Amino acid sequence: MWATAPAQASQRAPSFYVDCGAATAGDGSRSAPWNTWEQVNSHTFQPGDSILLKRGSTCEGQQLYPKGSGAEGQPITVDAYGTGAKPELAGAGQVTDAVRLADQQYWEISNLDISNQGDAAATRRGVHITRADSGTGTHYRLSGLDIHDVNGNQTKKDDDASAGILFEVLGHTKATRFDDVAILNNTIKTVDR
Repeated sequence: MWATAPAQASQRAPSFYVDCGAATAGDGSRSAPWNTWEQVNSHTFQPGDSILLKRGSTCEGQQLYPKGSGAEGQPITVDAYGTGAKPELAGAGQVTDAVRLADQQYWEISNLDISNQGDAAATRRGVHITRADSGTGTHYRLSGLDIHDVNGNQTKKDDDASAGILFEVLGHTKATRFDDVAILNNTIKTVDR
């Protein structure tokens, strides 16, 4: 007599699709993608989830500020899908940070075109990742990003500084740091301060 193991359902973490050029707001599926960062930013992502941006699309004047953290072996990823040019995240000077994470960990962000050009110089960043009085944050990967045209504040290099990519520890009550950070194969140009 053969003993059979019960069939295990394959549990695959979901992928959420974003196309800022889509005419209507969808449910985040590939056939009906979200079309604003507001939809992305209001969702709390779970370990292993993916946020996939359509190649050739442009999200302008919005900030990508997703919520949630991944886990060891299950980072949350932000990447491109489809064919064509990298998806553009153009802050257009309407947001301080084009991409923002705060007190989160286990994130991998890849293959995006990020800019934040306003009418006049001000505090601006492409990618800004912070931890404030929150202990050690682990596993951050930024790769294949093209960060350009960030006309930031040219008078400050420390507090409230501008940058293409800025990792920043804030607060004064709990020892806080970043661990396991990899910033690989990115291009950064025309970024003030």
